[in-house]
Amino acid sequence: MNPTKEEAQRGKSTPWIIAITLLSAMFVSYYQWNRHTTQTRVYTEVMKDYNPPINKGTLETSTSSDVIDQAIKEFDLRNFDASYDLFKSVKPKSDNIYWYLGHIALIKGKVYEAKNHSKKISDQQLQSELLLYVDRVI
Repeated sequence: MNPTKEEAQRGKSTPWIIAITLLSAMFVSYYQWNRHTTQTRVYTEVMKDYNPPINKGTLETSTSSDVIDQAIKEFDLRNFDASYDLFKSVKPKSDNIYWYLGHIALIKGKVYEAKNHSKKISDQQLQSELLLYVDRVI
């Protein structure tokens, strides 16, 4: 059976379609890798002088104040995972809690999460302290 003219034409274009698809995938992969590498370099440069603050936020006065006190203590001891978990468990969250969560996210390299937390802070001073680092990286 001889292929029809249409089938023969499709057979000739298949290698080109595959080549273009592979080149496109390689270009996108390179772009993503380059973007990630650049952002990592900028993050490293910005964060080299970063020293997490100690007890910047004020202690809360609520039923969850023991949890908050423990979370701040863990933050001060640089146990950021434990501090993060404790702060996340507090409801409702205040500016100070979002401030701490933002700094913990920043320390862990989660810059977009830190920016998200900063948007929830209504106190301009606390917000600007966090954005000082976030905006330089993004």
